[in-house]
Amino acid sequence: MILATHVHLWIGTTTKEQSSYNDYFELDYSIDDVDDPNYKISDFAKDLRRKDYYEEFLFYPAILEQEVDIGSLLETSLVDESEFQNVINKCKELGITKANANFNYTVPDIDNIDLVMKITKPYEKSYNDLQYIGMFLAD
Repeated sequence: MILATHVHLWIGTTTKEQSSYNDYFELDYSIDDVDDPNYKISDFAKDLRRKDYYEEFLFYPAILEQEVDIGSLLETSLVDESEFQNVINKCKELGITKANANFNYTVPDIDNIDLVMKITKPYEKSYNDLQYIGMFLAD
């Protein structure tokens, strides 16, 4: 795992099967050049308005069978525990009180975030059924 200072976090509830959920992140390794017109851009990259992303920075735990409160869900995330209340507050602002899934994209170098992954507004309404919560300190 890459050591990270910060992490982008998405939280929500999905009814997708795990395999379908995983397909959202799938990168095309059959073509080396992302500028090749035959390169298949992943749905995750499309939602970020990018052609690709660093797969090694992405972490998505298995979907839970039932919704749990956000505090419990955060135990499966890469967010530092000191940030849990900030995440819970942001989720409340967005109307999220329970969820069954989260995914995380680590930021190893906050000074060069534009090179790694800057999430730009306007945010998509849904990223694989989840909402973008924000960037927080990494565990």
